Amino acid sequence: LPTKRAGCKWIEPAVAGARKIKVLAHRPTTWLGIDEPSPYDHVVRLIDDFNKRSSICGSAIELVDSNLAEAGDAVAVMGLPLDPVFDDAIADGRFERMAIPVVGGDGLAAHQHTSPAVYPVGTSAAALTRTAVHHAYGEGARTYAVVHDATNRFGSEAAEALKSYVNRLGGTVKASIAVDPVASTLATRSEEFSRACGNHGCDFVFLALLPGTALTWLSANPQPAKIRLAALPTLLTSGFADGCFKTGNEQCDGLTAWSGFIPPFGEHADNLEAAYAWSTQLDNSRKGSAMVEAAVISARVLLEAMIEAGPRLTRSSLHRALERMTFISNVTSPLQWSRQVPRVGNRYAKAWSLVVQHAAHTAKRYRDRAEQTAQQQRLDGSAYSPVDTGDHAALPGREWHEVGTGWRGDPQ
Repeated sequence: LPTKRAGCKWIEPAVAGARKIKVLAHRPTTWLGIDEPSPYDHVVRLIDDFNKRSSICGSAIELVDSNLAEAGDAVAVMGLPLDPVFDDAIADGRFERMAIPVVGGDGLAAHQHTSPAVYPVGTSAAALTRTAVHHAYGEGARTYAVVHDATNRFGSEAAEALKSYVNRLGGTVKASIAVDPVASTLATRSEEFSRACGNHGCDFVFLALLPGTALTWLSANPQPAKIRLAALPTLLTSGFADGCFKTGNEQCDGLTAWSGFIPPFGEHADNLEAAYAWSTQLDNSRKGSAMVEAAVISARVLLEAMIEAGPRLTRSSLHRALERMTFISNVTSPLQWSRQVPRVGNRYAKAWSLVVQHAAHTAKRYRDRAEQTAQQQRLDGSAYSPVDTGDHAALPGREWHEVGTGWRGDPQ
């Protein structure tokens, strides 16, 4: 947890009777469509731990569950991932009118990057989709399809990004299927998808869905991708991996999820963000999620910015602290923001592949694709041939750049 001395003469647990610093957050009523703890619970745990060990110049932090309709005397808003209430508040300009800084969210929707009130921590769905398409094109994919959530902004933006970039590369988009997570027509849409891909199939299929919807879609047995099935980080959860294992769906094996974070799996489970992203102390399970990790990183960014802002913490001073800070973490690229929009804090994209195995040595896990070559001999009965994608700068709207070269053009 952040403990550096900046702005205050000391940092220790809150002084008895001192005012509390209020931070608004909306607690979603549903989460992912699978059995997995909410990121709100993980953020509460992190802030409780912070208050026990430290303070913001003698004041504790109070996380207030809010519908985000009014700011009151709060100094900031904590954005949680995949929350329609939070996204709607950004879209209608509510936070700008409140003049309140907003830290976090998932970064998937474009308006999180174009709002002057928001400091996003994640890579946009459009950038991740273009990066996935670019990599698949290098693998030989020339025909593409996308299945996207019709009720979430990230779904339609991912679909538009795929169609635009495939056209630029000279490929063909055979199918673009919008699905309603609560509708009972997924089987019909699956048949429509298979007809669109035709007898020769689609080389590359991209899923811009929540885990519960993705599991239902795959259980409808749509025509499989010939070269690569890929997805947004919404599927990068142990709950989705467990669902794939229980259903025994062969299409899950080798599914590649692209993320702006290194998720809390394998050797990365011991880092600080992952320690809080795991839900062990919440429900005695071992469930991790890249989206939960986004919430934990958001909380850490906000805590460090508050400490940097110093003893006279206001919304304005917090804005200034966020604009000048650089957040260093071992699970993402360095995050930096400026006064100008769009604010692109995260310039990172990495592919992770799901291994689902039903054999003598049963396994279900996400593995860093860079690790899979060394692990291949251990996969009993597996015909999967892994390819290391390496690290990538997430693909901007107009130009592709290698790692570390930065952004040009439209990052969305």
